[in-house]
Amino acid sequence: MKVNSYSKIRGIILLFLLQSCCLSFIRAQRGNFTGNFNNANELMTDISGKPIYLKVEYNVEGSPFFPVEYYKADIYIKKGKAYKDVYVKFNLQENLVLFKMADGTELSSSVPIQKIRFTDTSRNMYNMVFENGFPAVDKQDEGSYYQVIDTGKASLLKYHSVSYIDKKQYGNASITRVFDQEESYYLLLYGIMQKVGKGQEGFLSLFTDKKEELKKYMEKNKIKCRKEEDWRKVIAYYNSLWSGEN
Repeated sequence: MKVNSYSKIRGIILLFLLQSCCLSFIRAQRGNFTGNFNNANELMTDISGKPIYLKVEYNVEGSPFFPVEYYKADIYIKKGKAYKDVYVKFNLQENLVLFKMADGTELSSSVPIQKIRFTDTSRNMYNMVFENGFPAVDKQDEGSYYQVIDTGKASLLKYHSVSYIDKKQYGNASITRVFDQEESYYLLLYGIMQKVGKGQEGFLSLFTDKKEELKKYMEKNKIKCRKEEDWRKVIAYYNSLWSGEN
């Protein structure tokens, strides 16, 4: 009987220590994750957040998420309501907006999110704006999210996408899924989405007006139209030409 009593007492002590360790771990995790969780909880209530169940049966290289980690953002739904400082990231593979709650639960929205503005200053995500509702083009539809680089009479949009290949080494039963993220650019002008290519001539061909002004601007500023910053400058200049017109 004494042996049994001792075993029970030892079991109780071990269980108590295990629970204490688990609670300490959870508190530590929550301590590293700060934000306005009241807004996150309210958002989940309003949009009927659905839990994410990930069943991964392969090794992973790269990531289908953008950004890879969760960052603070302001969320705007189509009802016109805004939610501040909610932790967000995109699942590019499924075109989903994901949210993280205070307890670490990850959820996706069952209601379309109209606009996301990242407010986290810890990385280079600050003030990045993503929207949907643009005309369908290529494989994208009106529900696809684009990063808004510049907007006005014309809008320069960046589309983040991901593709993957599965690799299996000879003699190895495990599969490695390799994700590769890509970026493509689009010009929205007069309600038409056109893919942006590299080079001055190709970029100018996307416009139906102000071509001479744009050509002179590019020549004067030695803009080759081969990268995002070049396209952004030209679009900003194009929009400025319309600032005094109706």
